[in-house]
Amino acid sequence: LLKVSAPESTGKTLILFRDSFGSSLAPLLLEYYDTIYLVDLRYIDASLLQNFIDISSDYDVIFLYSTDMMEIPGNFK
Repeated sequence: LLKVSAPESTGKTLILFRDSFGSSLAPLLLEYYDTIYLVDLRYIDASLLQNFIDISSDYDVIFLYSTDMMEIPGNFK
């Protein structure tokens, strides 16, 4: 779980569920969001996210995984 903050204020927050494929996109999105949370469900159980992220209904959410990662059984916790 990573938190990336942008120097400019946009008033928007993104939760990006990703693998290494999705990580390459995060820097390109920083101009559109104050904060981007990068979540890799291979390493953190989804039920624990509420302990680290104050999830709001107005956050944007993207699920971005490579197809190779999706085909591996048991890859997500």
